Amino acid sequence: MNIPAPNSPFRIKLALIVALMAISSAAIIVRLLPGLHAVVIAFWRMSFASIALWSYLLFKKSPFLERKSFLLMSIAGVFLGLHFAFFFTAVQKTSLANATLFGTLAPVFTTAFERLIFKKTIKKSLISGLIVGFIGTIIIQIPGFSIHNTTFLGDLSAGISSFWIAIVILISAEIRKSIDTIVFSAYLFTFASITLLIIAIILNLSIFEINQHQTFLLILLGLIPNLLGHSMLYYAIRYLSSSTVASLPLGEPLVVSTFGWILFGESVHILVLVGGSLILFGLWIIIKSSEVENIPLN
Repeated sequence: MNIPAPNSPFRIKLALIVALMAISSAAIIVRLLPGLHAVVIAFWRMSFASIALWSYLLFKKSPFLERKSFLLMSIAGVFLGLHFAFFFTAVQKTSLANATLFGTLAPVFTTAFERLIFKKTIKKSLISGLIVGFIGTIIIQIPGFSIHNTTFLGDLSAGISSFWIAIVILISAEIRKSIDTIVFSAYLFTFASITLLIIAIILNLSIFEINQHQTFLLILLGLIPNLLGHSMLYYAIRYLSSSTVASLPLGEPLVVSTFGWILFGESVHILVLVGGSLILFGLWIIIKSSEVENIPLN
């Protein structure tokens, strides 16, 4: 039996599917933490993930990092921390539907940057997949979507959070050409947690008022959505375009709705099935047409 190489197109695209499932689990776990401020949740999510990675790296020889790479990783980490701070702010100030819709605009920003700044040719299949996926996302969010002056700041925060994560993905695509996934993720999560700690201090939030049950759930957040989900994204981004990786969150509303139905018995609106089918088709177009760069595995 022929086993695909570790950096084969099959395994890389499979990593995207695993990443989507893992990242989407965050919404379910956060739902079980109603008593904690969103920034505190994000801080511990990043912190536990970075602790796990640094614990592993203690037993490995630390690679030499160039000053430029270290600087870029620190910048990406700050933007990742800002992404979570802005997105969770959006969840608190607007509807979940609005936050989800405006929070999935990252591929729009990455595609624009790749075309206008980096002068890359954007494949028509990518544009087609994004359009289909966004239509599906809009359909899913129709029941809970609304535009009001009172939710404008929340909607704006969600859109800005998409911009921050787009910057993270673009920087990651550059750094990951020469740095190991685990090393990169460890630095990224560490700088993100430091950023969130500073935000928590500014907002006068207590990060240590958590009980054992909350600690267990926060560890799960660090291990599943971050350690498995985000690390898989940073693995795949070494071989795929930024816009392909950035399009993955389009599938989150469908996965979260499915988890809610299975775990909590929540009803699934017919529009979720219609929109979800379009999202899956759009992601299939994007992933199927994406080209995998032949870079040595790392």
